[in-house]
Amino acid sequence: MKKNILVPVDLSKYSKAGMETALKIAKKTDAELSVVHIIEEKAPSADINTTADVTLSQMVQNERNKYLIELMRKKQEELTTFLAPYQFDQP
Repeated sequence: MKKNILVPVDLSKYSKAGMETALKIAKKTDAELSVVHIIEEKAPSADINTTADVTLSQMVQNERNKYLIELMRKKQEELTTFLAPYQFDQP
């Protein structure tokens, strides 16, 4: 059975240290790494409601969706940049 190490990252300097430690362990134990990044953001304004509300107007829903799509795109770029130094070719 293949070993797997789960590495939580928040893109901080502490995450960098954790990632480097996990890589050292993975190399020694021939394990794979799985990285998890949870996005925690506050709503940018009162116009975007972050609670479950089935009565939201279509306009507000569309604005919230646009915000979430842009947030995910931005965070994906940040995560890609964070992980870039750790990329290497698979054997």
